[in-house]
Amino acid sequence: MPFGLNAAGMRLHPLWEQRRRENNFPPLASPHGASTNTSARVWKMVYADRIAHLSYGNASRSTASFFPGLSPALRGVVSPLNFAFERFEALRLNQFAIGSTPSTIEVPNPPACWAWKVIEKSDAAPVTNAPSKLLPVDNSLAIFASKARSIEALRGTFVKIHRCWSNTDAPDYPEEALRIALAALCTQPAALRASTQSALAVILELEEYASYCALLSKFEPVWKMQRARTWIEVSFTEPAKIRASEKCFPEKILVELQKLSSGSTVPLLVNEFGCVADGNHRLTASWIWNALHFAPNENWAPGDASFEHKLLSYFEKYSDDANALVKSNALDALAALLFSEHSRKQLNQLRGPIASYVVATLPVVPILSYNGFALDRLAMQVSGYPSRFNPLNYQDLRDDPFTTFPVKACYHLADHLPLPAFNVLSKDADIERRKI
Repeated sequence: MPFGLNAAGMRLHPLWEQRRRENNFPPLASPHGASTNTSARVWKMVYADRIAHLSYGNASRSTASFFPGLSPALRGVVSPLNFAFERFEALRLNQFAIGSTPSTIEVPNPPACWAWKVIEKSDAAPVTNAPSKLLPVDNSLAIFASKARSIEALRGTFVKIHRCWSNTDAPDYPEEALRIALAALCTQPAALRASTQSALAVILELEEYASYCALLSKFEPVWKMQRARTWIEVSFTEPAKIRASEKCFPEKILVELQKLSSGSTVPLLVNEFGCVADGNHRLTASWIWNALHFAPNENWAPGDASFEHKLLSYFEKYSDDANALVKSNALDALAALLFSEHSRKQLNQLRGPIASYVVATLPVVPILSYNGFALDRLAMQVSGYPSRFNPLNYQDLRDDPFTTFPVKACYHLADHLPLPAFNVLSKDADIERRKI
């Protein structure tokens, strides 16, 4: 594979390549290494060392964790190795930390009424952050695990552990991940098979491993790297297959459109519910870009019948109920940008690249809510006290496409962590554009 290309043959943004060399990051890795099996790969690259550390106190070697590594929401509460047991304890004791107080958010003002004449408006109902009762983390879980002699028995223990984290549906743990976890459990030192805190830490870590395998099995990694102790896997996904999660600022979407015109974007964070954990503005910008690509010669103005029919044809062809929120975000933001003389001028300056290219896929980093620990930002603004953003909210979003979070509902700081930029513009859909 040529140096500088990812496993899909897609060239990384030159600035990232420069930064990779300057910081002596490892070369790009193919997903087709020693094992193409997700469970075996995840075990070998991340969790084998973590389980060894917990079992034998092997602190002499670096122990990796998945992006974002140590959650900023728990910084100072858990150790740099960021084990599952520590996060469960922080959750139980409400030990949340944060680097800085989140600034007050002003909700953007959309047009006073729906600006489009041909396209019907679809509304999204807000999802509220309702508390839920969690199972306690205690030694009974280690006892259950110590008696597990079959995959099904271990699966039952893992479901109990998952309920200590959230009331969401338990993951569909892959059979191979359960088999590897069972083998690891059965080979633990005899002293750790009893109901000790060390045994509890091991079983919680094994459940997290199986949960990550369930998440990653939904994606095809095209690029992987470890930076410090953080393991990152990047996949590419069609925008229509990513569930938006919150309302957006039109001004930020314009910034993302301008970044897209340079050809690249950084990955979105997508969680186990298929929802955006970070990157809603990038997702919405990709939809606006592609919609305008199908109307390159039109007068970009709400109320222009020809323009609106082009947009309507695009959304009818490429979106369905699952994309209701991002469609609403895109149309709201596009109207707001076109009603402003300044932003309309900036948008029209992008006509050339928008007419020439489409965003066929977006880079995504799969992130488990265990690691991507989010705080309720709005609650923090009111009370000043950090409280957890319940993962059950994302399940509600997944199950009802006509729901949304408020603008910037979560506060996790994962967007402050460096990720590589990937080229995303393609000419592959030019033929499709002429069909509309």
